[in-house]
Amino acid sequence: MSKKLFFLLGFTLFLSLVGSLQAEVIRTTKDPDYPGADTYVGNDSQVGPTSNRGGENRMRIRQNNASRSKVSYIRFDINEVAGNLSGAFLTFETTYAKSSGKNVTVYGLIDETLDFWDEMTIIYNNAPAMLPAADGFYDLDENKVVSLGTFVTPMDAAPVLFSTDPASLDMASFLQSDKNGVVTMILVGADDETELATKEHATATPPTLTMPNASLGGAMDPQPANGATVSPDVSQLCWTLPDPNIPGTILTSDVYFGTTDPNELLPGFGLDRITPDEGITETCIAIPVALEQFKTYYWVVDCTDPSMGEGEQFLPGALWSFNTNNEAPSVDAGQDQYVWLNNAGDPATASVQIDATAADDGLPGGALSVLWTQTSGPEVSIDPADVEDITLTLPGTGTYQFQLTADDTDLTGSDTIQIVVAETPCLAAQAMPGYQAILGDFDNDCIVALNDLAELALHWLECNSLLCP
Repeated sequence: MSKKLFFLLGFTLFLSLVGSLQAEVIRTTKDPDYPGADTYVGNDSQVGPTSNRGGENRMRIRQNNASRSKVSYIRFDINEVAGNLSGAFLTFETTYAKSSGKNVTVYGLIDETLDFWDEMTIIYNNAPAMLPAADGFYDLDENKVVSLGTFVTPMDAAPVLFSTDPASLDMASFLQSDKNGVVTMILVGADDETELATKEHATATPPTLTMPNASLGGAMDPQPANGATVSPDVSQLCWTLPDPNIPGTILTSDVYFGTTDPNELLPGFGLDRITPDEGITETCIAIPVALEQFKTYYWVVDCTDPSMGEGEQFLPGALWSFNTNNEAPSVDAGQDQYVWLNNAGDPATASVQIDATAADDGLPGGALSVLWTQTSGPEVSIDPADVEDITLTLPGTGTYQFQLTADDTDLTGSDTIQIVVAETPCLAAQAMPGYQAILGDFDNDCIVALNDLAELALHWLECNSLLCP
């Protein structure tokens, strides 16, 4: 047998083994165990920017600038999904199409703080990553989304069940980089409306995310966290093992680590194995090299559960990463404050002291500067403005907002504080979130006193029942 033929046969066998270790994972927006969301927002004369459509059984997609603007949002819960996320695709069912063969661009939401939107309250004006725009237009914040690709709507009349092509809509990197277990995608169409069924539709298929090469039950909770920026002083990797199929079974882990570009076709994504051949039973391992500054490191933890059935014992892990890049400064402007006029002896003003903190990792050169600015409210003089802790004199009642920004010459971090000035201490207390009046404070002056007793006495034994004594 020639060496070339032997290699081809061996490689084919390897691929078949890899394929046998993969298990398709499917998530829908209607999944009761991993609930998602699906809806659309509008910014036109049909569906205004304050209109919520979360209860509809359709998502509408159309963009005809200056006339129609409807953008769809979908969210999937991908908690517990691990392994190879390449080849993922979406499946939809059309419920209406004004015309066929329309391009739809799909964006992934990369600001994960915005992932947990509520489909029953989402509107254009509060939709994740959406910026204000003129009627008939939309505007996405490019710093909070990434374009994943496109798909084309079916040529046939609705209803049509169809799936996207990973070649033109590659979601692998977006899914792999997820850190919070949920992913949001934003669908922007072309002229002429397309409508896709939502989970509220009685008979149609809801939006579905299929990950044909992924697996369930692998290692979880990576430390450092996936995508985190860390200090080069980090010296170990840790993770959480899945529960064994049979309680008490000891699982083993194979760990791969390195800086080379991951290759999804190779064991451990082509990274260097840093565990012995028999694996380890511990859930932490020392990093075998000193981390270098400004580098990205990848790692994978594959698990083996001997209590699983034949061919199911291997639990491939997800590809995780962290980096040693410069981290933005962290800033805490302090808790919101509620004060009143004359709190410092001047009936016309209020005084506040703000104790803030700013911290940095010392990169890139150790310098860190801070600056206070006012973002709303009656104008206030901030002097000095380049220190963390400040004292302000506020010129009247109202709501003020101030922002502290820290700059390390490369990246910035910021935080805001809100200060409410009321006329009296009682009104300041009543402005606080969660304020509850005292039982018996009939005149609402924050104290139960003789006035309240007089009010009670005035109405003593009054009765408005249908049967009074």
